[in-house]
Amino acid sequence: MTNYSPRQQLSTLKIIHFGLLAFPVFATIFFLFNNESSSEKVENELEVLQFIPTIFLLLVFFISGKLFNTTYKNSIGPNPSLQKKMSAFSSAHIVQMALYEGVGLFAVVVSFITGSIYNIGLVALIFLIFLSKTPSIVKLEDKLNLTPEEREQFN
Repeated sequence: MTNYSPRQQLSTLKIIHFGLLAFPVFATIFFLFNNESSSEKVENELEVLQFIPTIFLLLVFFISGKLFNTTYKNSIGPNPSLQKKMSAFSSAHIVQMALYEGVGLFAVVVSFITGSIYNIGLVALIFLIFLSKTPSIVKLEDKLNLTPEEREQFN
């Protein structure tokens, strides 16, 4: 069995974090280069569809933090080890970011359907949210209440 490395687990989490963002970004780029109907007027029936991703993003923004805390607290027991804390954090973080990824994908699909680039701005906002929530040692120290000994294991 190999030795546990919290630094390696953090690196793996960062790869997964940006992997979740990859598909919405590539789908957005594909849409921008292949959108022939962006200058056409959106049909009245589809006009309301443009606002649904914005509503979903607002819901996810308020729900994701609570879901993160619930998932994290349910995954750790009393006196958890650093490995247990990191595993619980990783699971909760992936769930939280997957919600944002889902909204990004839905926004791109709505843009494909309506031909409007309004929702592409949401993907840019989701990109910024992903950047702000990128896992780091400082953020882990704050969220996981790491002891100085646990903090030292990252070096």
